[in-house]
Amino acid sequence: MSGRPGRAGGTLPAVYRTATELRAALAGRTATAAGTLRAGLAWLDEVNPGLNAVVFTDRPAAYAAAAAADALADDAADRPLLGVPVTLKEHIAAAGMPASYGDPARARPWPVTDAPCVARLRRAGAVVVGKTNPSLHGRDWQTDNPLYGLSRNPWDPARTPGGSSGGGAAAVAAGIVPVDLSTDTAGSLRVPAAFCGVYAHRPTEGSVAGLGPAPTRELTIPRMTEVARSPAAPRT
Repeated sequence: MSGRPGRAGGTLPAVYRTATELRAALAGRTATAAGTLRAGLAWLDEVNPGLNAVVFTDRPAAYAAAAAADALADDAADRPLLGVPVTLKEHIAAAGMPASYGDPARARPWPVTDAPCVARLRRAGAVVVGKTNPSLHGRDWQTDNPLYGLSRNPWDPARTPGGSSGGGAAAVAAGIVPVDLSTDTAGSLRVPAAFCGVYAHRPTEGSVAGLGPAPTRELTIPRMTEVARSPAAPRT
């Protein structure tokens, strides 16, 4: 694969790093959380229109969290993700953000509290940027829904990123964020991760709180999973 994910030609920005690489740069003061966020959002604005991976951002809140992370840079012992930008699958509850499963009938109201997993991400210092696209009700091997539309694969926009967590996998593979928190019941994140050339981790049962995704119409609660970029992600 040559060229930018989803684009022709050019060079990927310096923010295209794994979470481990980025955290080391932040800890070593060779990068700031605010500067990383600013560059990441600029990259999002450039590549996301062709991918539709990220469907919602709360930029004022993200910048406030980044500023707080920079102020705490010398006190990060218990904050392993301090300053690292992350996204969340759209239906995971986060205060002031949508959680609809891509269903227009569920577009409102928005959650007013964080899911336990999101609260723990924030306590770890992560900067929550926004939400990534799911398939409708989290039940498809592609990622498309009537509320947000179709997501595309950053390696080849003519192909699918998989589903149901295709938006998160595409966002990570495209370098928009180094980590996305998503859900996985039967491969919903592991399959998109494989389609997009990144990796997903489904934690051992009970090690991560399963509460938080807005219940589906059948009141099922998907498993929480995370996706992170591997060193083999798309590069020029």
